[in-house]
Amino acid sequence: MTSTQAKALLTKRKGIASTNQAFVEVILGRPSAKCKHLGICKIESIYSNDTHHNEPTSCPSSKKLFALACYKESDYFELVFERKSIPDTIFKYHFQSGIFKVEETYCTNIDISNSPIMISTGEYNINLSDTLLSIRFQL
Repeated sequence: MTSTQAKALLTKRKGIASTNQAFVEVILGRPSAKCKHLGICKIESIYSNDTHHNEPTSCPSSKKLFALACYKESDYFELVFERKSIPDTIFKYHFQSGIFKVEETYCTNIDISNSPIMISTGEYNINLSDTLLSIRFQL
């Protein structure tokens, strides 16, 4: 995601100004299964506009997506993806049903909260528009 795309994504999202936000790299999958299956394997903050970095990762880069992470304390954690940036194979496997399944609890400590954010196992509704795909995890 370029800085221009990031600005456009922020402009498209209304009503999130009171939340803490960060651009993140998301790897889908289950951590104990080496990023296979359903859920979130990794969420890390991006600290530059270069989303094509070649840092080594234990997760397959084929499942790497970029998102805007939004956090509202004691309420929700949300991941917002640009729809056209999601490859069709990933969309069909993880999102097509309209439900995002998390098979294993995942905890992230990105810079938008004072404490770790825990995403519990379960099924979460996907909000899909022509341009955006979002998943809101109630806390």
